[in-house]
Amino acid sequence: MKNLNLDSDIQLLPLIMKLQTKLTSVVNNALFSYGIRYPQYRLLQILSTSDRLNPSYCARQLSIESSSMTKQIDALEKLRLISRQYDNNDRRFVWIQINQEGKTVAAAAREAVNLSMNEFLSELKTQKLDSFIDMCRAMLSLANYPIQPDDTTEASQL
Repeated sequence: MKNLNLDSDIQLLPLIMKLQTKLTSVVNNALFSYGIRYPQYRLLQILSTSDRLNPSYCARQLSIESSSMTKQIDALEKLRLISRQYDNNDRRFVWIQINQEGKTVAAAAREAVNLSMNEFLSELKTQKLDSFIDMCRAMLSLANYPIQPDDTTEASQL
């Protein structure tokens, strides 16, 4: 394995951070017309896969703290795309559920994100993009970070 020269002008971490910033900007621009940002988009995508989920599960899927999850839920609830429901047996337990309008927005937003990402990545040859995706997965695997099925699906649709 090649040793990284951490003193060089081109460092791995700044490159990854700049790429993450640019990709977030591209995605957020695609989502602007829906009134949501990337975290809300991801939450809608997760909720689209199930009848209802609990916020703790969603927070783990998004790798965010509970307080951040509450902010995302509040934002989507304000837009009337999701709702909170209390468990019939234990009112301390909360479920979140996407409604039909939320499903419509989630589907349209997914199309907008895919279109935007395709445009952004259009200059990369398929082989380079596949190699990059494989490298990202390998790095996440080394970090013992589980790759969710929707992570794979989203990447394969680019």
